[in-house]
Amino acid sequence: AIRRQRQMCIRDSIEGWCLFLRNLKHRLSFLCGQLLYILEWNKRLYITEMGKEGNLNDFLLILQMKQGNEKAFDKFVRKYYAGILSYCRYHCMNQAEAEDLTQETFLRFMENIASYQHIGKAKNYLYVIAGNLCKNYAKKWKAESVEQEILERELVSDGGIHRKEKRMDVEQALGRLAPELREVILLIYFGDCKLKEVADILQIGLPLVKYRHKRAKEELKKLLGEEDSDEFGKDDAKL
Repeated sequence: AIRRQRQMCIRDSIEGWCLFLRNLKHRLSFLCGQLLYILEWNKRLYITEMGKEGNLNDFLLILQMKQGNEKAFDKFVRKYYAGILSYCRYHCMNQAEAEDLTQETFLRFMENIASYQHIGKAKNYLYVIAGNLCKNYAKKWKAESVEQEILERELVSDGGIHRKEKRMDVEQALGRLAPELREVILLIYFGDCKLKEVADILQIGLPLVKYRHKRAKEELKKLLGEEDSDEFGKDDAKL
């Protein structure tokens, strides 16, 4: 009787463990299914994001640059050099200084290429580097931002207006804007950045970017006059 009782206890114990293992198997299968779904969703989201506006091309170029491919670096520089140069020119007193800051921007980027993770856009990261270099330059030389012919074409209508007569008005108006408003205008109308990109570069929220953009346009209209700022007022920055 005792032996039979022991056998029954062992059988019950084995059945209990079998039931526990079956339940564990079902739970693990469910969790694995959820994990695979999340991974697949993230993969699709990443591929979609990389496919936007040349992000995939930048991703591939950066991979090649990490492997020491000089041709990839040359393509990358050619792609963004003109934009970064113009941006730096607006914060410098002369062309030579702007070229030095532009070259330094790409050098800083390459110095950190090994640890760089291509999550967002390389262009945004370049503008962050360039912006910091320009701020340091302004502090060193106590120079105020000045605006040149390219930005003037973006802000002032070309019909019937002589640029020489209006250039000082535009420069003075931009110079009188608060620094945070002027930076938004420079990035949108000179840097050809979308509002979301401006938010990433300046590390502020999108609603604040929209507010500063609106405020800056209103201030420029007051400073330049409605007629002189018609073209600028009609422009709507893309998200």
